[in-house]
Amino acid sequence: MGERHKGIALVGTPDAWVIPLTVLAGVVSAAVAIGFALRLRGRVGGSSSGVFKTAEGYRFTCTICHRELVFREDMMASLSAAEMGLVVRSLPDVRGRPLVEYVCPHCDADHCFAGGGPVPEWVGVNLYSPQKTGANCMECRKPLANPPWEPGRYSRLDEAPEPSPDLGVVCSRCGAVVCLGCATAATRAQTQEGGALKCPRCFRYSVATWYFH
Repeated sequence: MGERHKGIALVGTPDAWVIPLTVLAGVVSAAVAIGFALRLRGRVGGSSSGVFKTAEGYRFTCTICHRELVFREDMMASLSAAEMGLVVRSLPDVRGRPLVEYVCPHCDADHCFAGGGPVPEWVGVNLYSPQKTGANCMECRKPLANPPWEPGRYSRLDEAPEPSPDLGVVCSRCGAVVCLGCATAATRAQTQEGGALKCPRCFRYSVATWYFH
């Protein structure tokens, strides 16, 4: 009788649970791997494309101003034949695929996508048109005044004598051209980098170059 109790007691020893625990660990690992794979199914080209399909539409982070974009397929426009030619010349691998674009509403960057898959595949930005600049502020759209001095005279904004708020300045990060007034309004305090300002388009430092048009 004592031997039988001793045998039953052995069933509860730690060694008896090694196989069940090993099986459980394998099941958990498999579940984690499956969940990770399902998350990647909504992304084209692994982590290189960065396009995700959500209930609201496609989610993508602008590569210029780094803001999150959410847009539907009907918000994308097909490229013209000339624009397609420029893209294919730079990226021969997209030849024969439908090409569409979505323009970032924050920095006007032209994002090009290739269709033919479950979600559009991002192939590049500003491939066929440069950063749009002109004689108007990209933030408030008001006309920009040319600086009254020759280009290159003042390398820093704080060196210029009494600059007008309607003068144009260029963001060194996203290339946006805005007026000095908008850049000043977007900056809470001057930095220690010689009067650098924050860009009102991408909200990064530094805007420190005068724009001539």
